[in-house]
Amino acid sequence: MQKDDIEAIATIHLDSWQATYANQLPVEYIEQYTLERRARMWSNIYATSVETVYVAEKDNEVVGFINYGPSFTNQDNHDLKELRSIYVAPSMVNQGIGRQLIATISDELKSTGCKELVLYVLSTHHQGQKFYAKLGFKPTGHEATEIFHDHTITDLEMKLTFDRH
Repeated sequence: MQKDDIEAIATIHLDSWQATYANQLPVEYIEQYTLERRARMWSNIYATSVETVYVAEKDNEVVGFINYGPSFTNQDNHDLKELRSIYVAPSMVNQGIGRQLIATISDELKSTGCKELVLYVLSTHHQGQKFYAKLGFKPTGHEATEIFHDHTITDLEMKLTFDRH
C-alpha cells in the first residue's frame, strides 16, 4: 500500500462493505461508516505500519485490497496472524481477485514461518464463509459478539493452517 492508495482503498472498503452487508446488518450500523471515517482509518493504518496491506490493481486502478497483522486476541503469538479485511470493488467480484490476494499473503506468511492465519466473518455472511472454506479456512467454534442498540452482531472465527512442508 502506498499513501496514494488510501482514497481508493477507503472507497472500495465502503462500497463493498455496504453492498455485502446491506441486508445483514442494521442500517444505522452500516451508515456510521462513512467515506471520511474509512479514509481516516486507512490513513492511520498507513501511518502506523502495524498492519501489512496489499492492493490488487487492474489498468493501474486499485480494485481490491487485503490487510493482516498480529492477532488481536493473541498478539504475543508470532506464529499466528489475523486477516483484518479483504474487499474487492463490487464491479470486480467473482474474477479471482480475492483468491489471488489470499494467495499473496499466504505465500508471504508461510515464507516467514507463520503457521496460522485467523479471520472473523459475519455469522450471516454465508457467501463469505463458503469463500474462505474453499481456500482452506476452517471454523474454530469461537465467536466474537458486539451489541449495537438492540442487535447482536456475531462474527465466526475461521483459521487457515499452513502446511509444514
